[in-house]
Amino acid sequence: MSLSYVELKEYASILNEKLSGKTLTRFTQFANEVFCFFLSKGEYLIISLENQDPRIYISKHFESKTSLSTYLSITYRKHLSNAIIKKVSTLNEDRILEIETSALDTAYNEVKRTLVIELIPTKSNIILLDENDKILVSLKPGSLEDERPLLRQMTYIPPKKAPFNQNRIIKPFDYDEYLTKCLNKELSLEEKRRKEKYHSLYKFIEKKISSTERKIKLIENDIENARKHLDDKDIGDFIFTNFENLNEKISSIDMYGKKVTLQEELTLLENANKSYEKSKKAKNAIKLGEENLEKAKKDLSAYETYKDLMEDADEELLESLLISFNLRKEAKKRKGSELLSKSNFPYRIKCNGTTFLFGKNSVQNDFLTFHYDTSKKHTFMHIRNLSGAHLIIKKDEASDEDLLLGAEICLLQSNKKDGEVLYCNRGDIRKGCKLGEVILSSEKVIFLKSVREIAMKLFENAEKLEVNKI
Repeated sequence: MSLSYVELKEYASILNEKLSGKTLTRFTQFANEVFCFFLSKGEYLIISLENQDPRIYISKHFESKTSLSTYLSITYRKHLSNAIIKKVSTLNEDRILEIETSALDTAYNEVKRTLVIELIPTKSNIILLDENDKILVSLKPGSLEDERPLLRQMTYIPPKKAPFNQNRIIKPFDYDEYLTKCLNKELSLEEKRRKEKYHSLYKFIEKKISSTERKIKLIENDIENARKHLDDKDIGDFIFTNFENLNEKISSIDMYGKKVTLQEELTLLENANKSYEKSKKAKNAIKLGEENLEKAKKDLSAYETYKDLMEDADEELLESLLISFNLRKEAKKRKGSELLSKSNFPYRIKCNGTTFLFGKNSVQNDFLTFHYDTSKKHTFMHIRNLSGAHLIIKKDEASDEDLLLGAEICLLQSNKKDGEVLYCNRGDIRKGCKLGEVILSSEKVIFLKSVREIAMKLFENAEKLEVNKI
């Protein structure tokens, strides 16, 4: 999807027409290599410098979030707040886009600021220049030893132009096709931000799952080894029963056709007592091991619940988890603990590999839909024109069977066995004024005349989710 110079030159002309005169505001470093400027009327200028696929486009669907706090983001907010775009063009006859702007300095004097975006696969970069083409900040500054250092206060030098590939087929640039491809990748940008911003949390949970699984295996091995010595008391009983018929210095005994080796340095009596001791230790080891095993399995279940929760959680909930695990130093720990309250968590039903999540009150509904599962492609369901459960089918494309069961659960939660249930993509809803209230931008309706017995059984056995304290 990366553009050739010929395609970029044509695209730059389109961008110049669309962006000239517009104001760049609210700069956000969305992820390490993803940047966003708010333009106006719900439009955003998105710059994504992903390794093999650098791109720039205008989006009306982008969900802006708080900026990463970096030196680069601070510099851009300082120098490009309310900057007016004057011209968009290519630079050096290469895959480099230059956005010339007019901004205000700290003394409110009008100054030139130029945004240089190098859209070269594997070598992409974004650089901000002052009125003398001196570098104010660069995403990848390099070092003085580099052939082309991009350090602060150095004059910007474009990269050497790569030789043109004569064999490459250049099609006329199709703006609509390019924009569609960019928009289709916006969900992946959100996932990229989550993985980068909350890397420590994901790493912590994965490490805990791995170490707890190892711990369980070790405990199970200890229990298995201990079980081998449970019957050692029989050896002691045999020695005492046949004591008069056994040689004091015997190194082994034939116990009911089985050869049992004794410790030669010990007497028969000492060997008997040693056997009783081993059997007693084995019992204690098994009891303690089973207690530790149960605790370890509970811990593993809790960590796996955390992992499942993190998969589609919103950033507020992820922040709460960071605080909960002391991975982020925060004074306001209370907020995080309130969000992770047991009463907030929804119910879960698993059927044929599909997970159904639903709330039983407004608090659980709100937590489920706006904190727990915020994936735009998952299916949201609710009984029509009545208060009831928010239900989310936790998969990208719900089947007809999934929709049927989801609708039945919605009816059952409202104590009904017939009625209408509406559904839509989770991305087509937004929060209403009241707790648990949603506003749908589109909807479809399922009408049911009855509820199957299997649905009633599944509903009765629904699992209440919670995050156990570890």
